[in-house]
Amino acid sequence: MKTVAVFIALLLGAALPAGCAPAAEEESRTEVPAAADPAAPDLTGHYRIYSLGEGDELSFPIDISAHESGIWWEPGCAGQGLSYRSAGEGKVEFYGPTADTPQIVCDIGFPEELPRVWDALEGVHSVSRESDRSIRLGEGEAQIVLEPTTDPVPDTLAGKWRVEEIDGLSTEGMRRMQFTADETEIWWEPRCAGFVQPYRLKGRRIDIGPEQRPPAPPRPPSADPLPPPPPVCTIGLPPYLADARTALLAAETIRRDNRNHLVIAGGGHYIVLAKR
Repeated sequence: MKTVAVFIALLLGAALPAGCAPAAEEESRTEVPAAADPAAPDLTGHYRIYSLGEGDELSFPIDISAHESGIWWEPGCAGQGLSYRSAGEGKVEFYGPTADTPQIVCDIGFPEELPRVWDALEGVHSVSRESDRSIRLGEGEAQIVLEPTTDPVPDTLAGKWRVEEIDGLSTEGMRRMQFTADETEIWWEPRCAGFVQPYRLKGRRIDIGPEQRPPAPPRPPSADPLPPPPPVCTIGLPPYLADARTALLAAETIRRDNRNHLVIAGGGHYIVLAKR
């Protein structure tokens, strides 16, 4: 493989997908992120790749996202992507990171054939747009087609969700764990066990946990007494509940994968939920 060890801050600059941050030891670097090339074709969108040319079908389709200067596999903090720039009229050049570029945290698994995708994309390609909004890169038998995906994101988590995967780990015990949600909260049953968290969705952004609000003013002595807190039950907790809680409370982005499962990522963690 040529170059795609890790995704980089240079690739996405200020538009880096949420949920990723430069590794702490690299924060002192002062290198200026690459700006979008105004002459380059704008590939912004969400796409699915089925093959790397005629007769070179992928075992499973791979979804990628792009903005005006970079292309990547979600979650962005997995470290998989390329930058791109103009290579002349109607052409684009994809290129990888330099050796001294700050790295992105979040070491998780990615599709086995993804490195082949980056190898096939790296370099110069002609760009043509079709009426169905697909983008064709290159010519002849080596042509790569980026098929547009609507990639709908939910406007609510309401329903019951089975945990499929946490930070690359998937076990039978984990898949027996489920969460329930309504329009405003997500929780593990029974609610009295104490994991009940509000959530907020806005497009691909998700925030789980109490909102940061200023402290409430002191209550006057004449005010009515506060209602009693909800009862807390003592119950055994599943072994992966703490890991699920960590991933959910770190959440920053939400998307659907090829199986229509929800992938919630942020803070170097991710959790995959399947609708029950």
